Amino acid sequence: MKTNGVHTLQEIRTQPDAWAAVLDAAREGAQSWGTFFAQRAGDQTLFFGCGSTYYLSLTAASVFQTLAGRAARGVPAAELFLFPETWVPGDCAVCGIAVSRSGTTTETIRAADHLTETYDAQIAVVTCYNDTPLGERSSITLVSPKGYEESVAQTRSFSSMLVGSIALAALAGGQVEYVDKLAALPDETRQEVMANLETIRKAIDEINRALAEQPDNVLLQELLRDSYREELDLMIKVDGVASAAMRRGDI
Repeated sequence: MKTNGVHTLQEIRTQPDAWAAVLDAAREGAQSWGTFFAQRAGDQTLFFGCGSTYYLSLTAASVFQTLAGRAARGVPAAELFLFPETWVPGDCAVCGIAVSRSGTTTETIRAADHLTETYDAQIAVVTCYNDTPLGERSSITLVSPKGYEESVAQTRSFSSMLVGSIALAALAGGQVEYVDKLAALPDETRQEVMANLETIRKAIDEINRALAEQPDNVLLQELLRDSYREELDLMIKVDGVASAAMRRGDI
């Protein structure tokens, strides 16, 4: 039986756990984050990253501007050291929020260094790992404790860092209760969701076993695809905010 994509599948399946863990981390650091943002109330906030985390930064900046009521932009990291004047007005104080799954992304590190050295900017970091080069450059860091991945493709890391960024936007706006609402899922509802997921996953396992014996069976392939889609839809419904940010019609 083929095992291609086994890590990615597991990382997709465990996204709700990663969301819950990063929200717990945000709540535990709420006071420190509140102080950090309060001291930079007049700063322009720049979220920046490379590739997937640049697109995450675009969403995070929009949410930040909405919840915190402050100017924010999402920027490709390289632009901040290649064409900084495009993004940073000369007379404006800057707060940079670097987003990187590994915390080791070369261009993101270089952008953080440039903002610090040229604009005396304060840097915050959203990542999935402790003790990273980016973390060493930051005043404060939000780590997604269960967002780390073995896959090259970002799934659990991306969605959990996005949920964490939404929580930071709420904290910047003094809306601690918003973070609590994000984290709230009644035990009864959680148990019902997990029971439904278990039923779907058992069906997926059975279909995979059947496909191992009949790899060219089109009906089984379609059934497997539909089961994966049902599983993903159910997980997305667990969190309304993540649903709005993550739902794609082309899956």
